[in-house]
Amino acid sequence: ARSMRTLIENENSVWDNACFMEQEETRAIRTSQWLFMMRIQNTEYDFKHELYDLVNDPDERVDLAQDPEYADVVSKLSAHLSEYFSDYTNPRWDLWKGGTVKSNSTRPFLWKETWGDSWAPEY
Repeated sequence: ARSMRTLIENENSVWDNACFMEQEETRAIRTSQWLFMMRIQNTEYDFKHELYDLVNDPDERVDLAQDPEYADVVSKLSAHLSEYFSDYTNPRWDLWKGGTVKSNSTRPFLWKETWGDSWAPEY
């Protein structure tokens, strides 16, 4: 939880203008310019990260994540995303670190293959 008090009381306060999302193997950050989707990497599947410039490519058609020219953007957004989930994710439910899901998983095979046969959702 994050208090909005300073934002409300001080119009000059700095506020991180980003939206964070998670869907099992994907974590994402969206800013006014960028959408960066980071995929879990310690699996046998070849999940690729994605980066879109929302100002110049609002339809998200050109993935820039593998373009060396945008390596700095990927690095910064990746660090910001990792920091956010490190700060706010309950380890019990953190699939990226061996946690489980609160309900059905769309890819239970992925998590069993990644974390072992003892991995199971909690209902």
